[in-house]
Amino acid sequence: MNKVVKVNTEDGLYVYLISLEDIIIDRLRATIHWKSEEDAIWGFKLLVNNFDSVDTLYIESRLEVEQEKEEFKNWLEQITKN
Repeated sequence: MNKVVKVNTEDGLYVYLISLEDIIIDRLRATIHWKSEEDAIWGFKLLVNNFDSVDTLYIESRLEVEQEKEEFKNWLEQITKN
């Protein structure tokens, strides 16, 4: 729950959103478990575009299976080698 973000809307209301990290995790899992190339692209782009503010340790702590961990490691390697 500490990663949930409250976002105010233009009409004075608000919504609660899961964190950027949790969205990246969700896209990474879709990449692995559903073999979704589109989710791989979106997850990686989210990570790249927000790399300076993303809590990578949190993401790593939430990954459950070895394939998820390997994919995330690959994403990090692609980002840091450039």
